[in-house]
Amino acid sequence: MIEVTPVFGAAPDERLAHGHVFFLPSGGYQYYYASSPMSSSPCRWPAIPLITIDPYFSVWNCSDRLNTDHTRHWTGTEHPLLGALSVDGKRLMFCGLQPTQNLLTQTSVTVDPTVTTYTFAQLGVALRVRFFNPLLLDDLDLLSRPVAWVDFEVASTDGAAHEVVLDFAASPLLASNLPGQEVITGHCTFANVLKTVRAGTKEQAILTQSGDDLRIEWGHVHLLAPEQPALRAVGLVKPWDLFCANQAGVPFPPETDLQQPARQAHLLAARFCNIAAPGEPLRAHCLIAYDDLNAAIEVFGQRVPGYWARNGMSFEDMLLASARNYTQILERCLAFDLRMNAACHRAGGAKYRDLCALAYRQSIAAHKLVADADGQPEFYSKECFSNGCMGTVDVSYPSIPLFLHANPELVKGMMRPVLRYARMPDWPFGFAPHDVGRYPLANGQSYGRDGKSSGEHPMEAQMPVEECGNMLIMFAADAHYTGVTGFAEENWDLIEKWARYLVDVGIDPGEQLCTDDFAGHLAHNANLAIKATVGVAAYARLCDLTGRPDVAASAWQTARRMAGEWEALARDEVGHFRLAYDQPGSWSLKYNWLWDVLLGFSLFTASVIERELQSYGPRFLPYGIPLDSRSLYTKSDWMLWCAALESHPERRARWIEPIWAMLNDTPHRVPFTDWYFTDTSAQAGFQNRSVQGGLFSLLLKDSSR
Repeated sequence: MIEVTPVFGAAPDERLAHGHVFFLPSGGYQYYYASSPMSSSPCRWPAIPLITIDPYFSVWNCSDRLNTDHTRHWTGTEHPLLGALSVDGKRLMFCGLQPTQNLLTQTSVTVDPTVTTYTFAQLGVALRVRFFNPLLLDDLDLLSRPVAWVDFEVASTDGAAHEVVLDFAASPLLASNLPGQEVITGHCTFANVLKTVRAGTKEQAILTQSGDDLRIEWGHVHLLAPEQPALRAVGLVKPWDLFCANQAGVPFPPETDLQQPARQAHLLAARFCNIAAPGEPLRAHCLIAYDDLNAAIEVFGQRVPGYWARNGMSFEDMLLASARNYTQILERCLAFDLRMNAACHRAGGAKYRDLCALAYRQSIAAHKLVADADGQPEFYSKECFSNGCMGTVDVSYPSIPLFLHANPELVKGMMRPVLRYARMPDWPFGFAPHDVGRYPLANGQSYGRDGKSSGEHPMEAQMPVEECGNMLIMFAADAHYTGVTGFAEENWDLIEKWARYLVDVGIDPGEQLCTDDFAGHLAHNANLAIKATVGVAAYARLCDLTGRPDVAASAWQTARRMAGEWEALARDEVGHFRLAYDQPGSWSLKYNWLWDVLLGFSLFTASVIERELQSYGPRFLPYGIPLDSRSLYTKSDWMLWCAALESHPERRARWIEPIWAMLNDTPHRVPFTDWYFTDTSAQAGFQNRSVQGGLFSLLLKDSSR
C-alpha cells in the first residue's frame, strides 16, 4: 500500500483507491501526489503547458509562478490568461501579470501528462487550479477537439466560512497574430443554452500566411462556462476592472460587438461566486475553445477542418458535447496520467517520469490532426522555431517512440502526406521528400525553396539518405508494433524505390545534410550510414512480412554486408567509432542504432554498441554529452535514444539526469527545447518541437520487453 499525503482536498473515500487517484465523498475526483515514490524533487520547469491543442492554440506559463508574468504562446508572444480571487472582499491575483502587487501565494505546481495543477493558499482558503487537455492517444476525436478545460476549487482552511468571488479571463490576443490587429469581441449563444463570449480579428485573413513565428489570425477564441451552481456571469470586462477589488461584485457590462486593438480589447471572462465553508468548497470550471472556421490547415490547395469535424460535426455540437462530458473527460485524464506516470517511472525512474510528463502534451500539440479524403488520420507536425516546415520526415522520425507506444495509427498519419506528395509531379526525385510545406500550408516541399511552394528543388538542400532511411524504418516499425503489413503493401512502389537508393549510396553517403542539418553538410557521415544500413534491414523485414522471401534474403545479405563495411570504415584507432570516416579522432552519438535494437535486426553486435557507449563516459558535461566532436551542444531526443541502447538499466540515469538538470537550471524560459549546450544549459535553438516524443524511447523499449 502506498502512503499518500493529500496535496489538496479532503481525505480519500475508502470506497475506491487506485494508486493516487481517489473518488471523494463530496463527489469529486482527487489526485494525490506529493509523497508518491513516483515523484522526484520538484523541478523548476522552464515553461509549463496550460493549453496545448495544436501549433496555433497553445498557451504556456514561462515563470516560476502563475501570477508573475503574462502567459504566452509557445513563440513567446503574450497570450494572456488572467485570474482573480476575492475572499471576503480582499482581491488577489492568481493568474497572469497585472498592475497590482496583490498576489495570491502559490504553494505548488505539478505537471502531469495531460493535467497541470497549481495550488495557492491565503486568507483562510486554499485554491486549486487545474488546466487539462484530453490528449488521449486512443481517442483521436477527443484529442483533436480545439477545447481546453480549466477547473477550480476553493476550500476553507481555517474552519470559517468565506465569501468567495473567482474571475477567470482570456485575452483576445489568443485570436490574433499581432497585438495591434483590430479584433471584435462579443456574445454568442449555441443551441439556445450555451452562452459564450468570443473574439476574432476584424480582417479574418484565412490561411494567407505561412511560416514559423506566427499565430492564428482567423476564426474566434471562445470562453464558456456551462451552467453550474457557482456560475454568476459570462461576459466582456475591461482588463483593469478584473484587478480591482471594488469590481468583484459589479455585473459585467452588457456591451457587445466591440472593435478594439487586440492588446487593449475587453477580456472574455467568467465569474463564479459562493460561500466556501468547511467541507463545502466552491467548485467551478470553464472551457476555452477555438473555432477556426473549418480551415485548420491547407492540404494541396484544399482547406481542411480538424479531425473531429471530418464527418460534418459542427463547432456548436462539439462544444455542447465537450461541456456535457466535463466530469468524464477529467476523470479519464487523471486516470491516464496515473498509468503513464507509473509506466515512465518503471522505465527510467522519477526524473524520467518528469521529462515525459513535460514532453507529452508538447509532442502531440506540435501537430495538427486532420483527415484525408477517406477519413484516415493525417498528422502534420510543425517545425517550431526551426523553419516552420510542415510534415517534416526527419521531425516525424525522432517523435515516433511515443506514438508507436500509444497509437501507431498516428505514425501512419505522419507518413500519408509525404507518400501522397512523393507521387506528385512536383517531386522529381527517386528519394523521399523532406517535408510537404510550410505551416499551415501543405502545398509541396518548402525546405530549400526559401518558403515558396513552387520552383526548383536545389539538390544541395535535400536529405536523400536521411529521409529514405527514416521512411523505411517507420514502415518497418509500424508493421512491427501493429503486426499488420497492409500499409506497407499499399505503398510498395515507394518502399522499393527508396530501398534501392539506400543500397546504392547509403554505406558511404556523399556530402549530404542529415537531420542534424544545423551542424552543416558532412561527407562520409558514420551515423547517417547506420541509418542507411538499418533502412535496408527495414526493407528486408518488410519483404519477409509481405511474402517476398527471395528479395528478403538478398536484402538481408546486403544489410549485413553494409554493417560489416561500416565497422571497418568508422573504427577509430583510439577505440571508438568516428563522426565521419575520413576524420580520425572525431566522434558522435550513434543514436540511429536504436531501431537495430528495438526491431531486433541485430546487424551490429552488442559488443560493438557497448564499446561505443563506454567511450561516451568521459565526454559527459554537467548537462549531458555533446552531439558530436564539433560543438558542445546536444539534442535531448538523441541522448535518450542512446540511453535506450544501454543494456544495464542503472546506466540510463547518466543520460536522464543531465536533461532534468538542464530543465531546472536553464536561463531560457521556453517550452522544452531539444537543442541546448551541455556546459551551460543554455538553449541553442528550437522549442516546443514534436521531436520530444523521442524521449519515450525508454518507455517503448520497456513496454516492448
